[in-house]
Amino acid sequence: MKITRVTYHALFNLGDYSNEKIELSAQLEEGETPEDIVPKLRERVAAMALPKQGELWNQRYELEGTIRELEKKLAKSRESWNATAEFLRAQGIKPEMPDMPEFSKLLNPAAEESSTVVEGELEDPTPF
Repeated sequence: MKITRVTYHALFNLGDYSNEKIELSAQLEEGETPEDIVPKLRERVAAMALPKQGELWNQRYELEGTIRELEKKLAKSRESWNATAEFLRAQGIKPEMPDMPEFSKLLNPAAEESSTVVEGELEDPTPF
């Protein structure tokens, strides 16, 4: 079997369920093998991908780490708040002191819809 053409493609995740497919093909020159060409094609495809995709993934990873740290701090603050609230309630200093509210996964309030009802009859009813 004689291989004369080599093709390489890669699929890159752009986020929000979107992808980008980049494909390059190369005609083999005399003395070249597919094993010589595929790494070069791979390198060129990666260079053509979404600019700085590696940096974006690293930034995302760092931001996710920051979120985890903030969630831990929030949990520790909630624990401290609730302990203080329980102490104030138990001592009768502030019996109405609430526990710290949960702020995770809150939805925005639904917009109030206005509706008007117009009563009357159709002038020319269409038979069904």
